[in-house]
Amino acid sequence: PRPPPRAPPPLAPRPLSLRPPAAMASAMTVSRDAGVAVVTFAKEPVNSMDMAFWKELLATMEGLDADPEVRAIVFQSGLQKSVFTAGLDIKELYA
Repeated sequence: PRPPPRAPPPLAPRPLSLRPPAAMASAMTVSRDAGVAVVTFAKEPVNSMDMAFWKELLATMEGLDADPEVRAIVFQSGLQKSVFTAGLDIKELYA
């Protein structure tokens, strides 16, 4: 049996947009197939997670959460190296 549909997201306005500027290159892409969303991280050289990355991930996840067709989310690296992510961008800690 299919689970009951999720309630629509609240319509409260947000004071701050967390979406990256259009001129900024995207660090991730999303594809969907049969209810599964695949989020691919592609931020050279090692998918480091700086503040812009986290904001883009939040906006991406909010969009997927609002899509009633998405039942699962898979994360993968789109880099040619054998690395998923190096984690937090240390350079931002000292900026």
